[in-house]
Amino acid sequence: MNKTFLAASVGLAVILAPVTATAFAAPRAQATRQPASGMTVEEIQKRIQAAFEQIDKLPINADSGANQRKTEEIAGRALQGIDLSKLDAAAFNAVFQLYQMAGAERAGEYSAARAARAKLPTGDGFAAAVQMASMGGGRDADAIAGLLNHPGFNDGMKGATARTMLMLLDRVDPAVVKPYAARLAALKPLFGADASQDTFTGALSWVRVMRSVGSPEQGEAARTSVLEACKTRLATADERQKKALTRSIEVLDGAAMRGQLMGSMAPDLKINWTATADGKPARWKSLADLKGKVVIVDFWATWCGPCVASFPKLAELRKAYSADKVEIVGVTSLQGHVAHTKRTRVECNGDAAKEQAELVQFMKDMGMTWTVALSAKDVFNPDFGINSVPYVAIIDQTGKVYKTSLHSEDDAAVRAAVDELLKKK
Repeated sequence: MNKTFLAASVGLAVILAPVTATAFAAPRAQATRQPASGMTVEEIQKRIQAAFEQIDKLPINADSGANQRKTEEIAGRALQGIDLSKLDAAAFNAVFQLYQMAGAERAGEYSAARAARAKLPTGDGFAAAVQMASMGGGRDADAIAGLLNHPGFNDGMKGATARTMLMLLDRVDPAVVKPYAARLAALKPLFGADASQDTFTGALSWVRVMRSVGSPEQGEAARTSVLEACKTRLATADERQKKALTRSIEVLDGAAMRGQLMGSMAPDLKINWTATADGKPARWKSLADLKGKVVIVDFWATWCGPCVASFPKLAELRKAYSADKVEIVGVTSLQGHVAHTKRTRVECNGDAAKEQAELVQFMKDMGMTWTVALSAKDVFNPDFGINSVPYVAIIDQTGKVYKTSLHSEDDAAVRAAVDELLKKK
């Protein structure tokens, strides 16, 4: 029984829509903190893993209702001895998955406990409120304002909840958050070189938020502060953390984080391979060669479910606009494999030619009618400040960046930007 299918079938509500590049990996030490109940996050995660192992053994061709009942029984047994009222924020969040798998009644039990906890004027209360907001999609203006005014805000932002909260703020209309710019700027000490790893995972999101809702001075102060903290931490980091910190430094030094992206000439993507819908190379070598056209740049990857799900929208866009006025370019980078949707995944193991050939096959299988390009830079492009895909940027006819951070599934927003530019031309 497939775990991914199971998670979807039991309604495991998390913000998955764009696939995210994790800026800082939380260390395993986080899982061993001792909650008041005596049950660690690690122990809860072991229960979840054990439950999944049992569920995976259920017969695939069995009646779905019977499998669902078995799943609920397995999750129910895994919940024995767990007292929600005694769990700290991290353990409380971790056990959510088991309650969702255990059926509607147990899920309701968890929701009621979370709602009660969210009213507490503490850091744990704040964490529960953040979780509630994220389950709702994280775009409700009143809910976000409530989080910013929560009495447990300052304590709650000192841990792993900070990253989730800042991701929510990064998704909502900046106008909702602007009145709280000073309060958010005051979080600067939390993201210093000596910050806990739990808290530091939110550093890049904090900079993004300050860039969008603070003054230019506040945004730049946030960027330089976290940049210096990253460089300091890099000196003593292990190999796993070094990779994440190095990427973060690239992002912080990129055009987007410097406030030099919008309205400026599009950064060089260092494109080293292209394929049109018929599998042949495109006639252009860089975005600069496409001046005179509006360019829709869609950053994507074969393993990204939301990216693939947006292909029908991109196909409609390709039909809607003349190719001599609008170019659509799907930009990705070498991933070491191609996650075919209609055939077996193919490992490429550093063989660029093999991966390129597989990408052409992928395009044919998926009916991709626009050009695909491989960039020497990672698909999570640091100059565009990309932290999740799909990510769409619109380049105007002069080669300048006109819109960023659009989603290829948001057909209306993409068309509106293109139409605006075509009218100006």
